[in-house]
Amino acid sequence: MVYDYATIASEMYLFSELFSLPSMLVYSIVGIIMAFFGYKIFKTFLRATYAIAGGIIAAEMVTLFIPVENWLPDVFGLSWTAVIAVVVGILAAILAPFIYKFVGGFLVGDMLGVLLMAVLGVENEIAVLAVSLVLGIVFGLLFTKIFKAVYILSTSFSGTVLTGFSLGVILFPETFNYMFAKGITTYYTQLGAAAADIQMALEDVGLANLPAPTSQVGEIVFGALLIVAVVVGIVATIVQFKKYKEI
Repeated sequence: MVYDYATIASEMYLFSELFSLPSMLVYSIVGIIMAFFGYKIFKTFLRATYAIAGGIIAAEMVTLFIPVENWLPDVFGLSWTAVIAVVVGILAAILAPFIYKFVGGFLVGDMLGVLLMAVLGVENEIAVLAVSLVLGIVFGLLFTKIFKAVYILSTSFSGTVLTGFSLGVILFPETFNYMFAKGITTYYTQLGAAAADIQMALEDVGLANLPAPTSQVGEIVFGALLIVAVVVGIVATIVQFKKYKEI
């Protein structure tokens, strides 16, 4: 990619929107929700997605391959296709967490099996298939046990750090803008962009020639907020583990 003025300006405008005050307010709220309710939200979203997808697929399969309407009467005013779709959707929602975790783990194990056999120089297709399938099953079952821990840890810490960072931007916008302008200038300079193009792009988004902060309070508080975020992340992890039991 050629980093000329137009390219830099468009990317800087996007960055400035991502780090605007309204965005930071939204991020801070989302971060707290992620930190303490991330696992619950994920399970709800996952179940809803699987229920809808399972119901639609079941209805299409019944319509295409098992035309039950041709030989079964409606039940309570509902077609059998709709009934089957609802039943399959409910089952998909119940099994969603296990299916999702197992499939994810299986794919990881399967790929590791293929890579392992390649490293060992094994070319026998049956041996490669057998090892990849065994590792896929093992990792699939393993992921059903550790997925909760991995997801809770990731949502707890990413949520609190996002909130801490967002609060830092909200409380000390001048410090953040100065640091951001310096960082973005260094970034585009390393990519080979012309200094004049970078300067014009900074002017477009109102980040050109910003004075250095008269105090280091902003930087200190930024760091303190991130440290606090890590501590709160630990608390959020404990809260989620206690609040949400594995299915």
